[in-house]
Amino acid sequence: VRVPVRHYERLAGWARAVLAIAICTALSALLAAHFDLANISMVYLAGVAYVALRESRSTVVGTVLASIFLFNLLFVPPRWGINPLNPEYFLTFAVMLAVGLLISRLAESGRQQARQVEAERLRSTLLAGISHDLRTPLTTIVGTATSLLEQGSRLDEVARLQLTQGLLDKARHLHGLMSDL
Repeated sequence: VRVPVRHYERLAGWARAVLAIAICTALSALLAAHFDLANISMVYLAGVAYVALRESRSTVVGTVLASIFLFNLLFVPPRWGINPLNPEYFLTFAVMLAVGLLISRLAESGRQQARQVEAERLRSTLLAGISHDLRTPLTTIVGTATSLLEQGSRLDEVARLQLTQGLLDKARHLHGLMSDL
């Protein structure tokens, strides 16, 4: 059974989010004795911002919820108790969610623009290659036809036949290129 690559990417994104939350929690635990809770919540906000720059919106929301849960559980008095609607931190959590979603949206917009720029670059490269491939036989056809028109009566039969054959060969080559397109 083959699992789609997108599934692995999603799992990797969630793994990075869990790692970011774990690092934020460890760093917050080290800083908790020296800083107040508003500053500790900024550590989690930095983790949310990191995840938002790299992952999907659903991963960002999950990261925000996990950050809120861990911050509330581990650092907000009474410790080891859950009070997610504590008015003192409700605004902090709402801002964390808003910032995470905003960064996620901006990052996705940037990724979309990068994909569009790359697609346009590929399109330009393809068109330049096609243009070159078509111009080469066309130049030969125009040059040969011009020679036949301007010097046709002065050319001997063998030269005229060679030019006409070359003209036909290049026209067939151009026709083949067009068919391939």
